[in-house]
Amino acid sequence: MKRIIILVFILFLLTACSSSKEIPENEEITLTISANYDSYGLKTIAQKYEQDNPNIKIFFSSSTDDTQYLKKIETSLMSGTADDILIMGQVDYYNFAKNNLLVDFYELMRSDSSFSEDDYFTNTFESLEYNGGLYVFPLNLAFSMVGVNRHISDELLDTYMKYDKVYYRGLLNMLNRFNSEGRYYLEPNFSPFNMLTNEWNSFVDREKAICDFNNQRFIDLLKDSLEATPPVKNSSGNWYHITSRSSSGFDLEYETEISKQYMFYMAFNSNLQYIIPQQEEKVYTHFLPLTTEDGKLIVSSTKLAMSGNSNHKEAAWEFIKYAIDAKEEYGFDTLMSIKKSIIQKTYSEEIRRILDQATSTEGDIVFITDKEYAHDVAIEKIMNIAAMPLSYQKTDINNDFMKILEPFRLGIMTAEQIASDLQSKTELQLKE
Repeated sequence: MKRIIILVFILFLLTACSSSKEIPENEEITLTISANYDSYGLKTIAQKYEQDNPNIKIFFSSSTDDTQYLKKIETSLMSGTADDILIMGQVDYYNFAKNNLLVDFYELMRSDSSFSEDDYFTNTFESLEYNGGLYVFPLNLAFSMVGVNRHISDELLDTYMKYDKVYYRGLLNMLNRFNSEGRYYLEPNFSPFNMLTNEWNSFVDREKAICDFNNQRFIDLLKDSLEATPPVKNSSGNWYHITSRSSSGFDLEYETEISKQYMFYMAFNSNLQYIIPQQEEKVYTHFLPLTTEDGKLIVSSTKLAMSGNSNHKEAAWEFIKYAIDAKEEYGFDTLMSIKKSIIQKTYSEEIRRILDQATSTEGDIVFITDKEYAHDVAIEKIMNIAAMPLSYQKTDINNDFMKILEPFRLGIMTAEQIASDLQSKTELQLKE
C-alpha cells in the first residue's frame, strides 16, 4: 500500500511538471508591455490576441527616447514595478539576469507540454544563454550575406567560391590581395563602428566579465576597417549608409555602378533573390553568410524579457508564443521567424513569388529554367544558415562608444589608443 501511495505521488509530480499552469477562461487579466519607440509589430498582434482572448487586456507603455527607456527599465526592475513583458531593444540584460530580476524562459518552456523545442531553431536560445538560463526570448532573426564582385578577376571569384561563409578579417584580406583599382571593401559603406557592433562578442565575455581589445588582432581589424571604408557620413552622423532595399533587391544598372567602387556587396536575409541559383550573370554573386571569425552567424533580433515580479507569467508566456505563431499569418518580412515550420512556409512562398517574376537577363533577375530546383536549393540554404551557431549583435553600444571611435576616424587618435580606451570603458561597464 505504501508503494502505491508513493507511485501515485510521483505520477502527480510528473503531471504537474509536464504542463504550464492553465489560465481560467473567465479570469480577467491585464498584461503590461514596456516598449521603446518601436513595438516591433506587437501592438497589432496584441489587438488580435485580445479579440481571440476576451478575458485578456494588453496595455503598452512606450518611450520615444532610448536613454529614458533604459532608465525606466532599470528603475522599474530594481523597484519590482516593471511591466510583465519588456521589449529589450538596446537594453543590456546581463546585469538584470545576474540579479535575478528576470524570468528564466527555460523554466517556462520546459514546464509547458504544448511547447516543443524541436519546433524551433534552438541555436537562437543557446546563443542568448547567461549562466545556463535564458533571460531574453528572441521573436525573430535577421542576418546579412555578402556577395563577391565577379568582374574583378577570375582568381578572386575562384578564391571566394571555395568558402561557405565569410567574416570581416577574411574580406579585408581578400581586398588587400586582389584590389588593384582602389575599390572599397563592402557596400553599403560599412565602418569600424559597424564592425565593432558585429564583432563585439569576439572580444567580450559577459559571463566571465572580461574583455580583450588590447590585442593586435583587434587593432589591425580597426585600422583596416577604416582604410577600406569611404570617408563619408550620412545625415545621422554614422559612417555608413543603409539604402532601403525590397526583397527584389537593386537593379542590374545600380549593381554595375557600385561594382566600380566595391569589391563585396552586403544583402540581407530578406533579399532572397541573392540565394537563388543560376544567376551567374549578376554583378555580385555567390552570397555567403557573414559570420564572426570563429564561424558564428552574426544576427540581430527582437528580444523580449519578462519581469521576475510579474503576477501573470503564464499569461505573458502564452502571449509570447502567440506572437511567434502570428508570424505565419502575416507572411514573409525582413525578420525571420525562429520557428522552423514558419520559415519553411513564408520563405517558400516568397521564393516562388520571385521565381514566378523571373525574366531573362533584363532587370536584376537572370532567367531560371528549373524553378523547382532553384526553389529547393534556396530553401535548403536558408534553413542551413538559420541553424548555424549564432552571435548576436551588440545593439546597446551607446553614443559613448561612438564618441570613442570619432577621434580615430578623424586621425586624432591611433588604433592603439582607441583599443586602450575601449578596454578601460568596457571593463568598467562589465563591473557594474
